[in-house]
Amino acid sequence: MELLRNIRGQQKAVKFLTNTLSADRVANSYLFTGPAGVGKTLAARCLAKELLCENTSFGKQTRNASGLFGAAHALDEAAGHETIASGACGTCSGCRKVENMAHPDLLLVTKEDRQSVVISEIRKIKEVFSLKPFESAWNICIIEDAHLMNAASSNALLKVLEEPPGKSVIILVTHKKELLLPTVISRCLEIRFNFLPFEDAADIIKNTAEIDEKDAEFLAFYTNGSPGAALEMIESDILVRKDDILSKVFKILSNKGGISPAWDVEDRAELAGDLEFLIVLLRNAAVGRAGFNTAKYDVIFKGHEDVLTLLKKYSIDELYSVMAKIIGIKSAIEGNVNSKLASSYLPSVFSC
Repeated sequence: MELLRNIRGQQKAVKFLTNTLSADRVANSYLFTGPAGVGKTLAARCLAKELLCENTSFGKQTRNASGLFGAAHALDEAAGHETIASGACGTCSGCRKVENMAHPDLLLVTKEDRQSVVISEIRKIKEVFSLKPFESAWNICIIEDAHLMNAASSNALLKVLEEPPGKSVIILVTHKKELLLPTVISRCLEIRFNFLPFEDAADIIKNTAEIDEKDAEFLAFYTNGSPGAALEMIESDILVRKDDILSKVFKILSNKGGISPAWDVEDRAELAGDLEFLIVLLRNAAVGRAGFNTAKYDVIFKGHEDVLTLLKKYSIDELYSVMAKIIGIKSAIEGNVNSKLASSYLPSVFSC
């Protein structure tokens, strides 16, 4: 079971949260921001465990409402505080119910199959928060993809944030903070999450997806350290397509000056994925060519070192020239250019 103190790669955010918990300073409203797939929702659920665990002071006692604060604060305000390990046990009924998202005092708001978080969901928060908690001292709500709230939902939430009930916590989770109303942001305590270090991301991906180290390292690097994004990419067969794309590139580079083999991908979405991969591939080759941490940037070529050898024959300017052409093709198919035509043109961009 994941606990706040065990979250990897987000030491600054975890330290700040554990410091505020140990100081008995729980905010009424949090805003977890940062890239997608780096553990924001996981951290939100772990924070809920801290408050709803039956074996912590939060779960055992009824605290004075004056111990709460809801105004905006900077993450750096925690600087200098001594870190104290958080105390959720992970084994009590409260922790297990949060793990299974089955705790009566925890509400999860998602867009589900809709394109936005609708106002009825926000009204439900207000209704739940008007009641006393069933099993604990807290009412907690997690709003995933908070940036998908429409204007009506945002304004309804603002009223809840302006007059929060005593023992209530709302956690907004988003990777697009810029789409939130400034008034909503200003009433939340923002906690910033970052991409995970390469080693942490690779290890999490490897253990979660049960794949080999080579593939885990590739995904960690390809997603810039986002295990969540990596797991989604596995479902899209990226590991199979990666080998296919690299094999095609090898054939094209081996036939430079001759007749290039066809790039036989006509599906628009699949071709867009191939182009995105090629952009990353060429970027890595260019950065490695410039001498920056080549061992790290060569991860994408593991098992296909022959492709890297051929790309090393290109100058940095030539690599960026090819990359620019591929970016042009990607923009063209996003503008409804015929994908078959774009696919047939693709091999020729490697001729410099």
